[in-house]
This record gives sequence, C-alpha cells and structure tokens, in this order.
Amino acid sequence: MGQGMGGAMVNMMEAFVTMPYYSYPSLRYRIIVNKQAQRFINKDCYHSRVAYHVFLQLGDRVYLFVGADKFGKPVYLNADFAVTGETVAELKK
Repeated sequence: MGQGMGGAMVNMMEAFVTMPYYSYPSLRYRIIVNKQAQRFINKDCYHSRVAYHVFLQLGDRVYLFVGADKFGKPVYLNADFAVTGETVAELKK
C-alpha cells in the first residue's frame, strides 16, 4: 500500500516473528533446547529474539522445559509432553 503511494521499500528482507507462550510470566523461567539437546538462547530473552533463534535451529522442533511449580496446570496450546521428571538430570535419561 505504501509502495503504491510512492513510498520507498527498505528492509523488506527482514521479518518480525514472535512466540505465543511469552504472555505467561512464569514461562520466563524455562530451558529451551534444540533437537540436538543444546541450549541455544538465554532463558530470559525477549520473545521475538527467542523466535528468531528458534528458526535458526536445525530440525523441525525445539523443546521447552518448564517447572510445574512455575507453570501451573500443564496444558498450553495443546502441546504434547515429550517427557516429565523431577530434575533436569532425569529429563536427560
């Protein structure tokens, strides 16, 4: 629309992406790992920065680990649970 009115096109190779889980303050206490089980982003980054780095990961998914005490009832976006455990060490098994 802006271009149709004679506006200049700049930075059209960039995009802004976001992740919908950020609205829960409790989810700021999380661990995010890629398919190779590597942490690739700081846990308290801004949601669009997290989303950008998710897109840079190899594979078709990343995993979000949250504590039930922080998260509350474990249902969000109809997400499947891959594993549960009492500690991070248990999740590695």
